[in-house]
Formats: sequence, C-alpha cells, structure tokens
Amino acid sequence: MMTEAIEAISNNPEITTRELANIMGVDQQELFYTLNDEANGGNLIRHMVFVENGTSRPTLCFGWSCPTL
Repeated sequence: MMTEAIEAISNNPEITTRELANIMGVDQQELFYTLNDEANGGNLIRHMVFVENGTSRPTLCFGWSCPTL
C-alpha cells in the first residue's frame, strides 16, 4: 500500500488524505494512520491544505508530500 501511496503523493504534491484514499480505494482513517506513521519516521511530510468546498470557508485538511532528497 505504501509504494502506491508514495507514487501518488510524488505525482501530486499537497494531495489530501481523502483524495489519496479515493484513488487507492482504501479506508481514509486507516490510510491517515499509516501515512502519519511514515511522517513521524521522516519518510513523508505532513502539512495542512485548504480545500475549496463550494462555500466561502474552505476546509482545512491534512496534505502529504515527499521530502526532497
């Protein structure tokens, strides 16, 4: 699962957990915990992303990116 996630994150900087879970067809919460463990280990960068939701107040979500080597 992580190889597919890393590839999707590499191709789409600032992808949200929801978008990634939809692409991969996995549970969003389970994916978040897995990605969070990777971020704590230094393999991913976790950050906040504003996502437009059709209202005047965008939603704040977790986004993911790969560290630059």
